Amino acid sequence: MAAPPLDLRSQLEHINRFLAGVYPDQEIRRLSDLLRQAGAGDTVIAVIRRQHLSAYLSRLSQRWRDFIAGVLSERHADIVIRRYALDGRPPPRLADLGAEYGISRERVRQLEQAGVKRLRSRKRRQALQRIALEVACEVAGLLPEGTPGAAGAAVERPPSAGSPPPAFPPQPTA
Repeated sequence: MAAPPLDLRSQLEHINRFLAGVYPDQEIRRLSDLLRQAGAGDTVIAVIRRQHLSAYLSRLSQRWRDFIAGVLSERHADIVIRRYALDGRPPPRLADLGAEYGISRERVRQLEQAGVKRLRSRKRRQALQRIALEVACEVAGLLPEGTPGAAGAAVERPPSAGSPPPAFPPQPTA
């Protein structure tokens, strides 16, 4: 029987724990810190917190899972994803994963730490940050879904002289 999905608070706690592991030497301890450092304005963060947190965490976890699966070995990726609850389920105990893989819980811990260490490269941390910002902008309605690389253009910038500030979130046109 599959474990029930995590509540939002638990999901956020596990994501924050993941960030603390990937960004140990920086002042990123929470998801909001990561978004601010990536360039998301307070408006984007506030809209996500108030209206779209569930959708944001779901999409972010999916995109991070895809990224992690693409850069780590299958076993490392599975262990990191499951131990940090990026699959939306409660993280399994080290012993449970060890039994599943036929290895000791200490070896699972070593594989988890090795996987996280591989995600600490500057390039991979920047990719995780870019994904977080793109998903934030998509969920907050600033980008069409799936627009890669355009997140920087949609982050809060002062309007050009003479033009009214854009509505937030953008209003559909008839």
